[in-house]
Amino acid sequence: MTLLWVLVQEGIGNLVFGVVILFYAGLFAFYLLSRWLLEPENPLFILLFSLLLACWSWVVLNGAITFQELPAQMHAPWPWIAKQWLAYMIFWGISLLMYQRRGRHGRV
Repeated sequence: MTLLWVLVQEGIGNLVFGVVILFYAGLFAFYLLSRWLLEPENPLFILLFSLLLACWSWVVLNGAITFQELPAQMHAPWPWIAKQWLAYMIFWGISLLMYQRRGRHGRV
């Protein structure tokens, strides 16, 4: 099901194939590195990992637009990164609360 979801996301837009795969590969690598440094339940982990993902998504998207030479005007990334950061923090916080209340307790 995950592979199908990634392929659907890849086929929707007009960017080159591999942007979503690159984003998810970075997400996985950054998660493993961040989890090695901090526990995922730690609020500092949530803040820093969300900021890292927001910046990473901007880098991947901007890189794809630049490599494809699309005539898109990319403005300052900070408002977009701030919105992504907030969305990731909210999603991660809600997911963590749902896991703690309805999921297994303890380390996985």
